[in-house]
Amino acid sequence: MVGGNMEQKIKLFFKTLFIKKESPKKNRQIIDMIRWGREFQRLNLAEQTTGNLSFRKKEGFVITGTGAELGGLLKDDFVEVLKVEKKNNKFLVYAKGKMFPSSETLLHWEIYQFRKDVNVIFHLHDLSVLEKEKELKIPSTQKEKPGGSYELAQESIRLLQKEKKINYFILKNHGVIVMGKSISGAGKLVKFFNQKAKTLTKQQVVN
Repeated sequence: MVGGNMEQKIKLFFKTLFIKKESPKKNRQIIDMIRWGREFQRLNLAEQTTGNLSFRKKEGFVITGTGAELGGLLKDDFVEVLKVEKKNNKFLVYAKGKMFPSSETLLHWEIYQFRKDVNVIFHLHDLSVLEKEKELKIPSTQKEKPGGSYELAQESIRLLQKEKKINYFILKNHGVIVMGKSISGAGKLVKFFNQKAKTLTKQQVVN
């Protein structure tokens, strides 16, 4: 539900202006997001309320709400972000939904603006991958920035400007960002690197 309590518990670096307090219609994409959310929880990539998922629309995108648990997503846990405006160094997010959009909304917005080929973004906390970052040779942002901040979004875009073709990267000391043209494509990429990291860990234990 929309309310002051949620905003107090999780710091948001933007103000949300609700055009309608109405959740997006349940469609194939939302059903797929719900399924993948459960899979990510099964893989221990989305503990409690961590992580956020989104998919592009013709205008804006649909994203999981602040405080939503990926392992138990419902239709009302999704919010449609219509646009983001910056005024006097403050951000205003225009949305439709019954929850505040994810605290990482600015990050998703900036990536969609920069990478027109990306239709899906998953932000997860894959500890197995983070522990094997060097062995996996996964690109990473250079500086650690506060979660949900515009600085984190800018740091991500700086990396994408250098690594123009990547669809998977690490947010330094924070988590991973996975991008794709389709929900299934992004989901398979998550599982690929997760399995690869776990395999490396097992090999080290055996040796």
